[in-house]
Amino acid sequence: MSPGFPVVFRYSQWKQDAYGARLAETPQELEAVLAPLAAAGVDAFHASTRRYRLPEFEGADLDLAGWTRK
Repeated sequence: MSPGFPVVFRYSQWKQDAYGARLAETPQELEAVLAPLAAAGVDAFHASTRRYRLPEFEGADLDLAGWTRK
């Protein structure tokens, strides 16, 4: 990647007409999607979620941004 041209990957865990649509059901599934992108040189991730204050996965404290950062 060029320092003058950052690559940002925006993704969402919901769709406007399908709130139940999900990219990943578990932290492991999310890692399987995001880790190769990070390794390929994505500079920043923009995690979009409908209810950003709520934990993203059952039984975990982190929201979607927290899991993305982890």
